[in-house]
Amino acid sequence: MDDTIKISAVIITFNEEKNIERCLSSLKDIVDEIVILDSGSTDKTKELCEKYNVKFYTHTFDGHIQQKNRAKDLATHDWVLSLDADEALDTILQKSILSLKENNGFTKDGYYMNRLTNYCGHWVKHCNWYPDKKLRLWNRTKGQWMGTNPHDKFEMFEGDKTTGYLKGDILHYSYYTLDDHYKQVEYFTNIAAKAYIEQEKTIGIWNLILNPIAKFIDHYLLHLGFLDGTAGWNISKISAYATYLKYKKIIDMRKKNTILKVSVYFAILMFILSGKPLLAQSNYKFAVVGLQSNKETIVSNTASIISSKPGLKYVGFCTNHSLQVFKYDITMYADEKTAVEAIFSLDPNFIKKEGSAQDIIYYCEFNGQNYDNIKKEMQ
Repeated sequence: MDDTIKISAVIITFNEEKNIERCLSSLKDIVDEIVILDSGSTDKTKELCEKYNVKFYTHTFDGHIQQKNRAKDLATHDWVLSLDADEALDTILQKSILSLKENNGFTKDGYYMNRLTNYCGHWVKHCNWYPDKKLRLWNRTKGQWMGTNPHDKFEMFEGDKTTGYLKGDILHYSYYTLDDHYKQVEYFTNIAAKAYIEQEKTIGIWNLILNPIAKFIDHYLLHLGFLDGTAGWNISKISAYATYLKYKKIIDMRKKNTILKVSVYFAILMFILSGKPLLAQSNYKFAVVGLQSNKETIVSNTASIISSKPGLKYVGFCTNHSLQVFKYDITMYADEKTAVEAIFSLDPNFIKKEGSAQDIIYYCEFNGQNYDNIKKEMQ
């Protein structure tokens, strides 16, 4: 009977045809199973994965942390090696993992390893980017992915925190061009800003001013980024810009939320004073936005009813479950999709049952007709 502990490698992917073969090639002789959880790639990712006899699954992406926890649960074996698609094991790390397996050396609950990043062709040894220790080999029953999207990290449960360290590096092929870095900054700061709003973290204007400066000093001077030459300068500069952009987006989101609240309260006040809905007294074009339903018929019917009302314009449905982020998305979605002069949106039910997305629960008031009446028309 073979008592050797088996390892499942787990990777989440989306349009990774540029990276995935390098990753899989470094794993194929090291692990006993490779599990891919893809979020709807439209390139050759799946085709390339199938060359390596992987178990390929798909699931809509709903966050890095959520997707990685889902992926680890798809593994057959409890011992999991987690890599990103743009990462690969170097030869020293491969030997370290094989030594653990061959000698039944799994005496810890998890194992850290260094990550070495390639930035536009340069291996970065400073800028606080190395050794960049990562806990990537662990017993999945002993912990789970935590953190704040998009910055996920695997954390061991209390009482299961005995960890070791493996020699060798995860080779991280991060950005091929500066444009790749700027695009990632735009993407990650959107996610990070929304996460801050959802968690109601406190920030001030000083974060917008001081944190980017501190980030640059930390990367370029304190962590010797200047020793990485041009790469070190670009990393430090763009990291500082990313910090600035994150806090700017948080502040902008909160301003939009405040404006929306004031608009709602003003509409309520006008309704109370006049006895008529504000919409009925205005020449504005109005967009009514709802929460996405998983019942397509109800969504379609509601859209038809809204569009048939004079002065009421149907825009679309947002997908966020957090009340604050949802309010922000209302304005962003409407502003981007159509020329809207004003937005009136109120949902007392949503405020009471934040996160419910099983039905169209967004409240629309027009000429005295609210959602309850609209729902009756649909039935």
